[in-house]
Amino acid sequence: MIDGLAILVVEDDTDILRMVATILESAGARVTTARTGRDGVEIAGRERLDAIIVDWNLGDMPGGACLPALATACPELRGRTLVMTGELMRTPDEHAAGAAGYPVLTKPFRPTELRAALARLVA
Repeated sequence: MIDGLAILVVEDDTDILRMVATILESAGARVTTARTGRDGVEIAGRERLDAIIVDWNLGDMPGGACLPALATACPELRGRTLVMTGELMRTPDEHAAGAAGYPVLTKPFRPTELRAALARLVA
């Protein structure tokens, strides 16, 4: 259940950002968006959030740099951060984020897959 949750979505592709925000808002979440990793880290450091969804391949800050920065800015959400990626892999553990313990959602995904991944994350 994600109704009422405050979620930060960090994604540099405007269309994907809008789609994810719309999916989450239609499920009752309060969504804050950032188009750069730096903006996402700043928001995570000052806002009260329940979860973060971040794209692995941000233009300004790749996931390998963004995830530690987010964890430093908002350490309580280290276990509530979902990574989105368009990279191909057989299993999420193959991905660097998955190997580091972050859940990974592969693009493209269905709205139900996004909501289910987020619900598992905050359960």
